[in-house]
Amino acid sequence: MPRRKTIREQSLEEILPYLFTFGDNIFTELEQTLLKEVLIYNKTFFDLIPSTELTTFRQKQIFNAAVKRLCRILHETGKKQSAYNKIEYELAEANEKLQNITSKQNTLSLAPELKVLLDTPIDKAGLSARVVNICSRAGIGTLFDLIKYSRADFLKHRDSGKKSADEVEDFLKNKGLFWKMQIDTM
Repeated sequence: MPRRKTIREQSLEEILPYLFTFGDNIFTELEQTLLKEVLIYNKTFFDLIPSTELTTFRQKQIFNAAVKRLCRILHETGKKQSAYNKIEYELAEANEKLQNITSKQNTLSLAPELKVLLDTPIDKAGLSARVVNICSRAGIGTLFDLIKYSRADFLKHRDSGKKSADEVEDFLKNKGLFWKMQIDTM
């Protein structure tokens, strides 16, 4: 009955083939054989003499050189992973700062006359009947509700098209407003 592999042996058996593929064939077949047999299957160098046709001293030299190379690869990989993590963290921070800047640029403090304008119902704003109908079906009751939409979102509503979106865009420009506008209501 064959002996069951330990968790260590199973882990090494899974990891070593991936480690052998780092770079351009960093490990020779002999080095790979020695690493597998010693690390995974717990064989001694004496047991490997018939298959390698090398003395135990020479096997140990080759094995030690391969282990040093393997350790160097793992160390360099760890450094790269650490650098990637740092870059990813810095990129996330920069993205967050950019979003804050963008939202501050799109956020305006309201003048009293602008508050009155934004509270104007859509049907009293002077837009065409088609735009008023599109807005009423979409649940857009005031200009404040309308400026929260992007042009693309507005075009998704039934019966809206390029002419309707152009009309709304021109109307908003004339009033000093724009699509997807964020307003600071304080």
